This record gives sequence, structure tokens and C-alpha cells, in this order.
Amino acid sequence: YVQISVASDPRFERDGFDLWHRLSIGVGEAILGTQVDVPLIDDEPMKMDIPAGTQPGALVRVPRRGLGRLNGRGRGDLMIEIGVEIPAKLTNEEEDAIRRFSELRSERPAQPRGRRRRRS
Repeated sequence: YVQISVASDPRFERDGFDLWHRLSIGVGEAILGTQVDVPLIDDEPMKMDIPAGTQPGALVRVPRRGLGRLNGRGRGDLMIEIGVEIPAKLTNEEEDAIRRFSELRSERPAQPRGRRRRRS
């Protein structure tokens, strides 16, 4: 008999002939949209547009970019899960920009420690 071993690739998880890849983008990229390089198992990375308003956990299916089937009839799909990186620390300038954005959206973020709330 013949035994075949398949080497793992840290960029992907396998589910049958489908491959799963987790792609992390920044908050601004998720809000405004961006273009990213997505790795492929047997080819150069492909360009993919991430639309404005992409939510964390969004799934994108790329047909026929997974593993080839043993009988030579087609391929599985590449499933891309979008993760959004939330920064743990912000510069004062970044925090001010986010606070202004929150105000424009009528959100109520917590007041920073050491700063007093201005009275209107």
C-alpha cells in the first residue's frame, strides 16, 4: 500500500479540500476599505479588495483556490476570515481623532483618566 503525508502550512487550516486563512486588518482599513495580499497554497499571493464597512469575523469565499482533488476534478475553496485588530494603546493624537469620530456618531466613549469632562 501507499501512504501519503501532507505537510502542514502555518498560513492555512484544512477542512477537507477547503483551506481556511485568518487575515488581520486594522480598524481604519475595516472602516474605509483596503486592498490586501492574500496567500495562496501553490501560487503567488493574490490581491483582494476588502470593502468599506467590513465587520470582524466576515467570511470571504474564493472559489477553486483550495486543495486540488485527488481525482483531478476541481479544487476546494479558500475561506478567508477577516479579523480586525483593535489597538491596545493610542497616541494622544490618535485618541483625539477617535473621540471626535465617536462624537460625530453620537457615541459615548468613557472619559480618559486624568481628564475632566467639559461642561457645555
